[in-house]
Amino acid sequence: MLKCSCCGNYFNKWKGYQDQDQGDYFGICKKCQDWIEGDQNAKLDELCSQIWEGLSDKNRAKFDAMSIDERRAVATGLIYEGYVSFEIQRS
Repeated sequence: MLKCSCCGNYFNKWKGYQDQDQGDYFGICKKCQDWIEGDQNAKLDELCSQIWEGLSDKNRAKFDAMSIDERRAVATGLIYEGYVSFEIQRS
């Protein structure tokens, strides 16, 4: 059994659990992992809207034709390349 480094609850590993290198007795529980991923996706969607605003009409049409996962991948690529600054603030 592991203790969640986020919420402090104890949990068992589930199928597909990925070790987050929290040590031998700690990890991130499924509930917190889902919350973190959901928050991250919401922030990436906001960034996608900002990117869309800066595009030409031609490129907006291309961006609109992409799936949400493809748009998020473009946004993530811009972050990694240093073109966009991105930070998720947690309370």
